[in-house]
Amino acid sequence: MKKAGCAILVIAMGLVLLIAVILVDSGDGENDKCLPGGSKSAGGGVPAGQYSLPEENAMDSVTSEVGLRGGAPHQGIDIAQGEGTPIYAFADGVVAQAGTASGFGQWIVIDHQIDGELVSTVYGHMMDGGVHVQTGERVKAGQHIADEGYNGQVSPPGPGGSHLHFEVWEGGRLSGGTAVNPRPWLDQAVEPGSGSDSG
Repeated sequence: MKKAGCAILVIAMGLVLLIAVILVDSGDGENDKCLPGGSKSAGGGVPAGQYSLPEENAMDSVTSEVGLRGGAPHQGIDIAQGEGTPIYAFADGVVAQAGTASGFGQWIVIDHQIDGELVSTVYGHMMDGGVHVQTGERVKAGQHIADEGYNGQVSPPGPGGSHLHFEVWEGGRLSGGTAVNPRPWLDQAVEPGSGSDSG
């Protein structure tokens, strides 16, 4: 009887160890994050000199374009793929602003030098913990900078309104530039994670 009890104890301890190993072993770590909806974090990165879409498959998930909305100008494109979807920098640049912004909840403004001109990209509606860069930080095209959220003025309020609001400003967002339709810019971009050093 003692031998049977010992065997059961050894088997139980073995199962506990096996479960612990499975829970701790998460592969290579950073790119294995589980996100709501079962999606995964892409590696980001794009070929040198290329622009990156701000989310994977972004153009398949546009829910609102530039134009009047409720009588007010809507200066960007909305991309909705669910809370926690990784957001990527459009181009190499410097974070001009990252944090709280009226209407946006949390936002990021990145300044880029493109063909010798200042161009800003704006990313809005991230949650308080969904911004992964700081003002003054240099970023690369396709770098994971934030996660999609529903902070600020979104419709409908709450998780159902989760989306990325993406803008492009020629002359700079914080320098008195002009908001332009982002679609022609996005039409030049490639999928994040398409660079040889990604993944």
